[in-house]
Amino acid sequence: MAENDKYVWDFDRPSMIEFYTKFSVRIYQWQQKASGKGLKKSKAMSRVLGYTAEPDRVYEKAAEICARLNRERASIDNPPSWLQKQFSVRKPDGMAVKRTSDDFTSAQVRAMRLKVMKEYLLPAGFIVGKDATYLRRDGDQIHAINFQGSMHGHEFTVNVGFHYAFIPPKFYERCVALPEFSLLDCVVHTRISSLLSYKTDKWFEYGRDRDSLLSSLTLCATTCLTAFQQISERWRDSAAMLSDFPDDSFSKGLNGDWRIQSDSGLAWIELKAGRLEDAESRMAEWKSRIETLRPRYVSFEKMLKQCRRQGSRSVQSVKWKNWIE
Repeated sequence: MAENDKYVWDFDRPSMIEFYTKFSVRIYQWQQKASGKGLKKSKAMSRVLGYTAEPDRVYEKAAEICARLNRERASIDNPPSWLQKQFSVRKPDGMAVKRTSDDFTSAQVRAMRLKVMKEYLLPAGFIVGKDATYLRRDGDQIHAINFQGSMHGHEFTVNVGFHYAFIPPKFYERCVALPEFSLLDCVVHTRISSLLSYKTDKWFEYGRDRDSLLSSLTLCATTCLTAFQQISERWRDSAAMLSDFPDDSFSKGLNGDWRIQSDSGLAWIELKAGRLEDAESRMAEWKSRIETLRPRYVSFEKMLKQCRRQGSRSVQSVKWKNWIE
């Protein structure tokens, strides 16, 4: 990949797909390495799923998506709204796919999940978002609960996110409506296994027992609600939140193990807490390594200047932008 191909969108061409019925290709963007020497692939921004019986149709769809992204000069930092997490190519005509398990299908599990969440999460103020995510706005706080199915099927886990509305969403760098917001935009994440005190990652099997699956879904919903009840009151004060993250990234013991996902998000929390020296240090570090500041850094620098004028004890009097509408 040549240097002048920097920021071009591309997709993988996996090998050995003949051993499977379905396969997917990853869509990513070429980016410059931190060292400035050479290029690297970004994380997967989307996937195209299809059948090994007709792989060319999957590649054609992926090429079509990449071509559109390149025409629009799209960036992974501000992906277009039409870019889905996954695109699917329909099954080849006349192809019969045999079931390899008697477990509930994904559609059956989804129906039961919707039933349980309607009973527990919607009355608690959550709304249905994208990609099996439930979202709630509580003052300045955003609470996210995401149900993640295994790529091999047959089981699921739950991701939990916390965010402040005064912090730009990680993958948009613009104001978004609450239903647009996603778990990946959150400044802090954890897993259901942490909230349930499991030492290893916990996945729940679909199985064939309806009552057992409903019980697992109910456990996940009620556990998340309890966790948010405990942390939301404490973290109304961003200074209290920072005290729970002594190493600037990881909090253990409050209610589960939570991780801060980005230093830019942490910088906004420091600014809100009046820790101007820490925020200024992060701003200086960004400028030292980033040739052109992205919109999120520009917005932060503007807010930092306003807070400087007010002083660390009066940052609350600054008009803070609402990034999640």
